[in-house]
This record gives sequence, structure tokens and C-alpha cells, in this order.
Amino acid sequence: MGQSTNPEGETPQDPEAGRVDSAAPIPLAPVGSAVPAPASPARPSAPAGTIADKGSLLEVVSEEPCPQCGKPMPVDAVVCLKCGYDIKAGKVRQTEVGVEAPAPAAVVVPDFAAPGRLDSLALTIIGALLLGAAMFVAGWFAPSGSSAGARAALVGRVALQTLVHTGTGVLAVVGAAFLVKNRLGRIDLAAARMFVCVSAFFSVVGLRYELEGAWEVVQWGTELVKWVGAMGLYWLLALGLFWKPPRSINTLAGLHFVLFASTGMLIGLDGWLARAAMSQSASGARPVPAQVSPAATPGGQP
Repeated sequence: MGQSTNPEGETPQDPEAGRVDSAAPIPLAPVGSAVPAPASPARPSAPAGTIADKGSLLEVVSEEPCPQCGKPMPVDAVVCLKCGYDIKAGKVRQTEVGVEAPAPAAVVVPDFAAPGRLDSLALTIIGALLLGAAMFVAGWFAPSGSSAGARAALVGRVALQTLVHTGTGVLAVVGAAFLVKNRLGRIDLAAARMFVCVSAFFSVVGLRYELEGAWEVVQWGTELVKWVGAMGLYWLLALGLFWKPPRSINTLAGLHFVLFASTGMLIGLDGWLARAAMSQSASGARPVPAQVSPAATPGGQP
């Protein structure tokens, strides 16, 4: 039997529809089981660099695209990890993988008295030969009319001066090494080389030229040429033995000249003081009256 319609064409509602049967059991979830929460609609993701709404909070998205490759990168990053683009420099950084930076080269400080072709023994023998020549020149070219004792004194004086100024030369080497920022090196080589230079110097200084009847200015000119030649020979030997730049040899020669002159002045002052003391003691002594014997007087009377 079909459903009846009212004169307006509507189907009458079932009077039982929508009625809840209080006697019908209501299904309950088991005790202890979780009731699933209703699923929330999916929230569309916000594009990079925009502000996204999460609930009632606003969060700034922390990434932005790389200007070079377009890959996302943190907003506070300077270099893109994908392509190596440097935002501040505006260019792509090239990295080398597996290449180690070279270690800094060690600074090598040279020795002022470095070993050379001749060792200290050979140089000492050469210096001794030159010292013998200087002593011979001092005795041979002694002033005319000098006694044997005076010639021997000149020979001994040259030997003493050579030994003393070899020591001042070693001090000059120490000072020159410090000034030119070198290490000292071997002290025995420094002493042997200075022994050669000083012996050659005194072998030239001992030469004497007595020009009879020459003007005094000529005599002074001869002495000047002799001293300049001696210093030139000293400089050339120092240059060849130490094998250093001319600037370093000039420093060495200048220091040695200062020590040479200072030592000579001190020795001269000591001699002058000794002579002054002897003259003062001689003038202060009272003369002792001579004893006259009675036989020497007339009549034998005292």
C-alpha cells in the first residue's frame, strides 16, 4: 500500500519518526578505551617569508629562499649551504676539500761566525804567520839609530797589541751579530778570523818610510796612506772570512775601531799616569850631602 498524500501534495510525516525509545539500549565505549577526537581540518602551510597563523599566536617563518639557487635557508644565515652563495659579499664562495693550508715557514737566523772553508786551526796558523811578519816589520823598520833593546821592545809591543785587539775584535763580532740580528755562531772561528785580520793590519802599520828632507805634510800623507791601506786590508779580509754583506762588515769594522781607539786611549792614559808618578817621586826626594873625608881637606881638618 502506497503512501498517501495530502491535498497540497506533501507526504504526511510518520508520527513515530524522531521518537526516541527510552527502552532501547544506548551503545557505550568499552572502559579504558580512548575516545577518538574529531579530526580538525588541515591548515594550509604558509609560504616562506610570510606570517602564519597558528591558533591565537603569530609565528614568523625562519627560512627564506637563496637568491642564487632558490633553496630555503635560515634568515640569519650568511652563506647558502647548497650553492655557497655569500649574501654579504654577493658572490659564490668556492671551497677546497681535502687541501690543507701550508704551514708557515720557519724563520732561519744565520750565524755571524758560520763555518767556512778554513777551520779555526788553519786560520790560527795563518794568523801566527802574519803576526811573525808584523813583528819582523816592527823590528826592521825601527827608527834609525835604535838600539837592540829598543827594537826588541817594538817587536814585543806589536805582539801584545795584536793579542789585545784580537780580543777587542771578538767583542766587536758579538756586537755586530746583535745589531744585524744574527746569532753569534762559533766563537773559536770568530777569534781565529779576527786574529788573521788584526795580524795583517799590524804588518802594514809597522812599515815606516823616512823621507829625509821631505816636507812635514808629505810625512803626514805617507802615514795616512799607510793607515788607510791597513784598514782596507782588514776590511777585505773580514769580508772574505766572514762572508757577510758589506753592511754587516761595516758594522763590525766600526765597532772594532771604537774598541781599538778606546783601548789605546786607556793604555796611553795608564802610561802617562805612571810616568807622572815617577817624576813626582823623583823631584820630591831630598838630595843626600856627600861625605868628605878629612884627608881631602887642606891640613887634614874637617
